[in-house]
Amino acid sequence: MPTLSTLNTAVRTSVNVYKYRHQIQNWWKRLEVWANEGDTNIAVMGRPAVGKSVLVADLHGEAKDYLWSLPDTSTDVESMAIELSEWTSLVRVIPGQSTAERHKAIDEAFNQHKNLEGVIYVVDWGFTNVRNHVSRLSMIQDKGIDTVEKLRQHNLASELVDFRDVCQKIAEAQAAGRSPKWLLVVVNKVDLFFDQVNEALLYYHPESESAFAKTTQSLLQSVGSQKIKCDVVPICAWEVDFIWNTETIKTNIGGTENKRQLFRELLSVIAKLSK
Repeated sequence: MPTLSTLNTAVRTSVNVYKYRHQIQNWWKRLEVWANEGDTNIAVMGRPAVGKSVLVADLHGEAKDYLWSLPDTSTDVESMAIELSEWTSLVRVIPGQSTAERHKAIDEAFNQHKNLEGVIYVVDWGFTNVRNHVSRLSMIQDKGIDTVEKLRQHNLASELVDFRDVCQKIAEAQAAGRSPKWLLVVVNKVDLFFDQVNEALLYYHPESESAFAKTTQSLLQSVGSQKIKCDVVPICAWEVDFIWNTETIKTNIGGTENKRQLFRELLSVIAKLSK
């Protein structure tokens, strides 16, 4: 028969576990990242060079470090434990390139893991940089994509193909009785089109008439609007000029406070979606 002292110890332990439950959960998620284990809670997706890794580094706080620098193109899955609401989420950045790592990560997140809460799909309204020098020359000289506007249209078309594939994965997961419960389209690089940000947001908004919006509408009709929440938010993860051929689009976010306000709104939306 347990003694009074034993019962008191058990009660105190339970109280402490409840009191520090958020810290304990945070430590556990960090341990899962360290061990490369655990279910993906939030999958960050999008085409190569749209700013997925930089966005997650911002959310994690790494990008505020003066020693931090822009990452190169990554073909590996990146995992981080990030406090996005009162709980810590295991966030995985899935590479944009069509590699074995990408396909494996998508299969795990949508088909094997049981705790996928949401998908963040990162876009940039066509301002996707082409990092490979040879590819840049080929696109400009051989394909005639020699202006920023031509490049944007090319990128938007490629983005739409990729987004349709992601929506298909979400629909298949829902049909199998799995998550995600929400989809957030993050419009990155608004410092390059800050004076047209409303036009960009309208293009991506589920209620507009764009091809992108119609893809979202098809997803909602397929799974039911009550089963998955959708939203669109603007962000500037990193300020840098956009250079293509002979054109330069200057970065202009209108001041540091504007960038901070966008970031605060992003965190607020994620917190609301995660409830």
